[in-house]
Amino acid sequence: MKKGLLLLSTLLLVFGIIACDQITTTIPVTTTTTTGAGTTTTQGTTTTQPTTVTTTTGVTTTAFSISLSGLTDAGFEEPKIYANQLFNLLEGVHAFGSDGVDYADRILLQSDDPACQIDEDGNLMSTGAKTCIITYTVVVNSKMARETRNVKISAAPITIEFTETDKIDNTAWLGTDVAAILNTEWDGSTPYIWHYWVAGASVLGTTGSVGVVGGKLKIVQEDLGGVNYGMQTMMLTDVALEEGRTYKITFTLTSTSDRYIDIVTKAPNNNYGLDTHSIIEVKTGTFDYEMVFVANQAVLHMNIMTGVVESSVNAGTLEF
Repeated sequence: MKKGLLLLSTLLLVFGIIACDQITTTIPVTTTTTTGAGTTTTQGTTTTQPTTVTTTTGVTTTAFSISLSGLTDAGFEEPKIYANQLFNLLEGVHAFGSDGVDYADRILLQSDDPACQIDEDGNLMSTGAKTCIITYTVVVNSKMARETRNVKISAAPITIEFTETDKIDNTAWLGTDVAAILNTEWDGSTPYIWHYWVAGASVLGTTGSVGVVGGKLKIVQEDLGGVNYGMQTMMLTDVALEEGRTYKITFTLTSTSDRYIDIVTKAPNNNYGLDTHSIIEVKTGTFDYEMVFVANQAVLHMNIMTGVVESSVNAGTLEF
């Protein structure tokens, strides 16, 4: 196995409402205009009278109105809005009056959920994942418009930083060429002894073997054993771990076939339900890989499962 690195982690861890209806008022105005004269003749006497034309016209006035726009729901698709990040609730939002003026600076923002915090600049923030229902209200000239908007806050992504250490001693792991022993031959407590278990004789067949050869752990198998744990190569170490902390191990692996393997970090007292599993897709050839796990034990106890992992069908040789 190429020198592995155990990297210690630090966990950084619409419906719109228009406030008023258009009101039309007609005020009658009467205008009298004298346009000409009419002539009447009676028994030789001619009388001239003015002609009066009366015209009625109407004057129309429209009441002020206001409406909100730009209030699409946010955070449900990309880009996401994350916890502990500020989201500008007023960006792209308008409050146009019927006079053509944008009264967005008069919008009042409110949420009934105390976890949905809104600052004086109109920014929303939540410390956890939730959907905030925000009410937008604007009042101008005694006219009001109001709408609600859903803003989804997603959980903040977890950032893991790994600190490189020299906890893995490759000399202790791989420094001496040795054949691995059967699991039944191991005393259960002595560290740095490679041991293995197989589901049946066909797993190794006549050409298979397990052991350290030329500074590499070499696993040669003819069959996968029918189950994911059909072959297990194990070693207890004295590498101290902190329970609940995240770790990463990097390694170089050479394989003669494409397949999946499962590297397990074993829980104490063979409590299989608490084992951690790192499923690794292995390609033919030599490549660098890494496994990430959360420790559930005080020391590192490795178990490399090379059976029918993720429906693998190819056996072959693995060199760590």
